[in-house]
Amino acid sequence: MTRADSTAAAWWRALPLTRVVRVEGASLRDLADHVDPLPADAPAPLFFCADDAAAASASALTDAVVAAVEQAAIELIPLVVPGTDSPGDHSSLVRDAARARAVDLARSSAHFGPYLASLAGARASARPPRSDAFSRETRLTGAARVVAQAHGRDSAVVILDVPAEAPSRDVAAAAEWLCRTGVGVWLTGLGAADDDRVPTVRVEAPRVPNDVATIVDRFRPASYPPVVGHPHAASAAEKRLHRLFSAREWATGRGHNQVVRVSELARPFTVDVVWLQEKIAVEVDGPEHRSRHRFSDDRSRDNLLQTHGWMVLRFTNEDVLTDHESVVTIIDQALHRRRAKGTPT
Repeated sequence: MTRADSTAAAWWRALPLTRVVRVEGASLRDLADHVDPLPADAPAPLFFCADDAAAASASALTDAVVAAVEQAAIELIPLVVPGTDSPGDHSSLVRDAARARAVDLARSSAHFGPYLASLAGARASARPPRSDAFSRETRLTGAARVVAQAHGRDSAVVILDVPAEAPSRDVAAAAEWLCRTGVGVWLTGLGAADDDRVPTVRVEAPRVPNDVATIVDRFRPASYPPVVGHPHAASAAEKRLHRLFSAREWATGRGHNQVVRVSELARPFTVDVVWLQEKIAVEVDGPEHRSRHRFSDDRSRDNLLQTHGWMVLRFTNEDVLTDHESVVTIIDQALHRRRAKGTPT
C-alpha cells in the first residue's frame, strides 16, 4: 500500500521534458511517493537507481537506462498489445501470434512495427530481445512510447538517481543523449550535484518518512507506478493473484491497484486488490515491509481502514507464490462472510 497527498504541490509541472534538469529539494523516494498513484497531468515516470558500474561512463549509463526502459516496456506491453501475456505457454506459435498483433497495431499508430513486434515476441516467449537487433535510439524511443501509452500518457520521463562517485561529465553526456532521443531526464542523487552545466530546479515535495514503502523501495534498479486497474507489471505475486482471481467467479467485482480514500480529509491510498462494495483490501507485501518501521506504518494504515469498516488481509510475496491455495481460500471465505452480512457501512 502506498500513499499520495493530493494537496502536495504538483512539482512535476515545473520540470521540462525537453531538456535535462537537476532536481533539488526532494529525494528520489519523495518524488516516487508523490506520483503513486500517478496524477492525471504527470508524464509516465521511470525511476532508475544507477549503481557505480552503470554510471562508470556515458556509454555504460546510456546502455543501462535503455535496457531498463526496454524491460519496463516488455512488462507493460500487454496493456498496449493485447494477447502478449500467455502464462505457461511460451511456444513459437504464441510468440508469432503476439508479433503479428503488434505489427497490425503499429499500422494505425505511431509505433515502429518491427520493434514493437520484438517487444511483444519477447514477452510472449519469456526471452529477452536481442540488444543488437535495433539501434539504441530505436530501442529507447520505442520502449518509452510503450511505457507512456501503458500509463495513458503522451510522454515518459526517466528520473535518474546518480551515485556520489559518478563522473559528472559522463552523466551529463548520457542524460543529454537520452533527452534528445525520446525521454525527459530529471537527475537526482548525490552525484547529480556536481555538474553545474545542468540547470537546477527546486521542487516542493513533502518528505516521505523512512517507514513508508515507495515503489523505488519495492523494485530496483528500475521502478514505475502501477497502472490503476491492473496488477503491477513487475510484481510476480500481484500477477499470480490476478490470474488466480480471473479463474474464479466469486472474485468478480475486484479492482487491482485501486485508489481508496476513506474520508475527505484522509490521504488516498493505492491498495493492491480491493472489493469496494464489500470493503475488503488485500495487500501483498515484499521484503521491504519486514523492517520494524514499515511494519508499524502498515499497522497504522490498516487501523485507519478498519476504523472505516474495511477488512484488511495481508500476505507476503512468498505466501502468494508458494502457497496460493491457502491465500485464495482465506480471501474467498472473507468475501463470503461479508456478502452474507450485506454491504458493510
